[in-house]
Amino acid sequence: MENSKFSIYMNAGQLFSNSQKAMTVQNSKKIGEMKEGRVIYSMFEALYLIETGKADIIKDDNKLDKENIIKNFSKKDKEFLTKYIVFKELRKKGYIVKAGLKFGGEFRVYSKNNFD
Repeated sequence: MENSKFSIYMNAGQLFSNSQKAMTVQNSKKIGEMKEGRVIYSMFEALYLIETGKADIIKDDNKLDKENIIKNFSKKDKEFLTKYIVFKELRKKGYIVKAGLKFGGEFRVYSKNNFD
């Protein structure tokens, strides 16, 4: 199933993909945000897609392993792993989880039925 994965590129502090599969996943699973013809991901969304076997992260033409991804993301946010556990548990329960910093919280959480 390696072929069914899509690539998320890490460039200049941004995580994105322009693959059709990424756009399909974004539309059906509500992971990522469509902007200018590509899907932009949070660190939490990107790691979740790695763990669920849907994507790989590519930086400087190299595929990053999970350990390097976590190390890289933890440099940007010292509490990344704790926040990621919360993100992952909410996703497992069927909630749609988006960044909530501009609303004064870490995440915005929607039930699947009330997102659209």
